[in-house]
This record gives sequence, C-alpha cells and structure tokens, in this order.
Amino acid sequence: MVRTINLYYNNRTVQAIVELKNKPARWHKAKKVQLTPGQTEVKIDLPLPIVASNLMIEFADFYENYQASTETLQCPRCSASVPANPGVCGNCGENVYQCHKCRSINYDEKDPFLCNACGFCKYARFDFMLYAKPCCAVDPIENEEDRKKAVTNINTLLDKADRVYHQLMGHRPQLENLLCKVNEAAPEKPQV
Repeated sequence: MVRTINLYYNNRTVQAIVELKNKPARWHKAKKVQLTPGQTEVKIDLPLPIVASNLMIEFADFYENYQASTETLQCPRCSASVPANPGVCGNCGENVYQCHKCRSINYDEKDPFLCNACGFCKYARFDFMLYAKPCCAVDPIENEEDRKKAVTNINTLLDKADRVYHQLMGHRPQLENLLCKVNEAAPEKPQV
C-alpha cells in the first residue's frame, strides 16, 4: 500500500515535539525509499551517521487501492455492512470512517491511512528498530536568540554544578572523620 517513505531528522532539542509540527524548514531529509507493491519490510541504511534529536517518518505516497470504491465496510456500532459511498450506516446512522481505536472522525480525508488523533492504522502494523548511540553533540548556534539560549543554559548548568560541589564539600569533613575512625579501628596488617 505504501509506495514512498521519507525519513527526516532534526538535530535541535525542543521542549515539546509540537514545536516542530508544520515547520518543514526545521527538518532535514535523511533518505527517500521506494517500496514495491506488497512489500512488507524495509531496511533503511544511511551512508553516513547523522546526529538527530528527533526523527520523522513520512508515508509520502501510496499505491492506488482500486477496490476501495466498491468495498463494503462494517459499522463500528451495529456491525452492519455499509457501502463505502457515502459511508454512513443506514441502520444506526453511524459514520463508518471513524477510527476503530479512538472513534475520531477525520473530516478532511474520508479514509486516512493513519488516524490524525491517535495514529492508529487499520491497513498495516508498524515495528521500528533503530541502531543508535548517544553522542555529545550540542545545538548549533546560528543567530542571537540561539546564543542567548546557550548562555542561559551554560549559566544554569554552572549554578547546578556549583550547588552540587558545595553539597559534596559539606559532606567532606564528616566522611574524613568516619574514615579516620575506620582506619583506627582496623587491626594493622603484618608487614611481609
């Protein structure tokens, strides 16, 4: 059913992923993959490693489903057979194009591939496996706002490090005292 998959990445940390929604300029295309009809598995190998904080998998193009117009659907409420067009159950009046999982109705697209509310797909099951490792890359500083954000972050981390250092130094006298008591109480080992 899926013809084209695009893999995008973003290497900026964000507080909420919603900040990246509908902002295509913030995403970089890592790979475009073409699938054959009926293909059930795909492996995407990147020629070079990428640094990514966020990944987006886009199902960009689909093979035409010629049976969709003649297909009869099952009503989610009363289980009656309902013709695909107009998609309203004649028995109970329920919209058959609602999501099977969350019951959300997408009024923009009659029979979407993915539910726009919960992400459920009635046509396929997805399993994603990534081979990745953590890295110490930081957000690039490209303008004055990025610079101010980086300086604020550095100052916050320095303050936190200073607080932890002072807490550790506060424990030092007590730990040294305990260590002296342990050394005094331990029997001396004979010299060989």
